[in-house]
Amino acid sequence: MQNNSPQTNRIHGEKRMISRYAGMLGGRIFLLVLLFFSIPAMKPVSAYLFSFFLLFPWILSNIFASRKYPENRLILENCAKKFYYSPARRHAESLTKNCIIFFLLIWQITINKQNHPVSPFPAVVPGLFLFLYLIFTIFCTIIIRRKIHHYYTDFTLL
Repeated sequence: MQNNSPQTNRIHGEKRMISRYAGMLGGRIFLLVLLFFSIPAMKPVSAYLFSFFLLFPWILSNIFASRKYPENRLILENCAKKFYYSPARRHAESLTKNCIIFFLLIWQITINKQNHPVSPFPAVVPGLFLFLYLIFTIFCTIIIRRKIHHYYTDFTLL
């Protein structure tokens, strides 16, 4: 029999939010590493995207954190501290995720319109980066969700 009390639902919701935030953050860090190593080969665009994806979430989270929201204490506060979660950071990462998908798709479309007779590899880089970003984000989310579950069932975080 399952206990569906409001507190249990809130705990599961917080676990989902924290794991999604950590998954998006892990995926963005992985994408930043890929973009950094592609700067010499894919010069101006990868450097611009690298700097944008590095600074944009930080700027947004500072803007969102400066706003006053009603105080809602988290039940999984220790877990949120461990993964540097806050609602402002989650909102900033969510908007950054949408920007990442949009900009990588635009980069893929524009690179497909150009002719690359020397090598077809640069034509697939943005699509490959997008695919790897999405896969890594999904895997990070699943891993973090399981870690959170084990932290609280084994009482290692308390």
